[in-house]
Amino acid sequence: MYEFLWFLSGAILYKFLSKLLGIYQLTTLFHEIQLHVIAMLIAASQDLEGASSIKQEMLIETDIPPEELESLKLIDDSIMGAWKKASVSNLQRTTPKSFQSLVNFETWEEAVDYYNQSVKKDLKF
Repeated sequence: MYEFLWFLSGAILYKFLSKLLGIYQLTTLFHEIQLHVIAMLIAASQDLEGASSIKQEMLIETDIPPEELESLKLIDDSIMGAWKKASVSNLQRTTPKSFQSLVNFETWEEAVDYYNQSVKKDLKF
């Protein structure tokens, strides 16, 4: 009987530790995927901002009045801000409920800060 209790306690401990390890692995995987997604969004943002700058430079060479150029720049900036806000919102919305607590940001700036801090901590990323 004594041996059976040791066997049973070992089986329970094994089950508990394997679940705990599985949770750790899933959390680590989610964290890395989240960092890769944020990195892609940052790269896309930089590309869009570069395209907007090129567009502005090309428009300067045309005969468009300066007031209209400024208006177009404000519209582009507004669109870029809306894109960033929508990107973070979609990232939060599409995160599975079991991982919602691991999303540590609500705005674009917080997401970029989170990415930068994580990369500094995990120099391997």
